[in-house]
Amino acid sequence: GFPGETDDDFNETYTFLESLDISFLHVFSYSVRSGTPAADMQDMVRREVIVKRSERLHNLSTTKQRAFYDNNIGQIRPVLWESKNAGGKMFGFTDNYIKTETNFDKLLINRTIKVKLIGNSDKETMLCEFLL
Repeated sequence: GFPGETDDDFNETYTFLESLDISFLHVFSYSVRSGTPAADMQDMVRREVIVKRSERLHNLSTTKQRAFYDNNIGQIRPVLWESKNAGGKMFGFTDNYIKTETNFDKLLINRTIKVKLIGNSDKETMLCEFLL
């Protein structure tokens, strides 16, 4: 949504990002900041266009992340477990930044434990089993 960004510009960016072997996109929309050179530029992109473009990129990110997670099913990875108790669940991240979940156990907090990634729990996390 940067001023002057055309549909063709956005589609070129989208196609390029789609072609990359990446697992996640950090998407944020341009917003005007007074006092910056961009604030005085012509051809501001309409808010509804920015929202639609952002949604497309977020969906692409979700698709790429899901494919990355799927490609890691069955792998054994170390997970650093966080301390938050979210409805009886806790979360951690593998060394390649896959968000995992398990039942909350205060003994796991701030510990790195090897797990086997066994499947997807939802669009953002993977289930795992602990190795003995």
